[in-house]
Amino acid sequence: MRTPQVFLAAAAVAFSVASGALAAPIVGTLQVHSGSGSVNSGHGFRPVAGATELAAGDSVIVSPGGNAEIVYDEYCRIPVKPGQVAVVAPVSPCARGADLGFPAKAPAPPPAAPEDNTGYYLLGAAAAIGLGVGIWALTKRSSSSPVPASP
Repeated sequence: MRTPQVFLAAAAVAFSVASGALAAPIVGTLQVHSGSGSVNSGHGFRPVAGATELAAGDSVIVSPGGNAEIVYDEYCRIPVKPGQVAVVAPVSPCARGADLGFPAKAPAPPPAAPEDNTGYYLLGAAAAIGLGVGIWALTKRSSSSPVPASP
């Protein structure tokens, strides 16, 4: 019977889903106005054109003579100078109180809500349970199987 393989596959799927859910959330976009830009999300720089989503911790560069900016929200735009490596902050620098030129009549954005990690804990628990069931099924199968007779 292939029951142990099914449990092992289920455990692997649960673990990969939990791992993917821990990816950094999107916090802004890179808008390349001229020239070319590149983004490094941990696997080397890849060229981008136009606008692309950015996660916290991404690194951004712009070609010489290029013009780009990291846009966190409508009032927080951080210019990226050519040759400069800019790292995407997990929270908008404007929300942290940096004065980057808010429009005179525009209100400051509300403070960021505390992050709720309940989903991460639930996915981690599901992965651990799936892995445990897979291991249990493999050990149960191997301990109850008869030893082959010698020829």
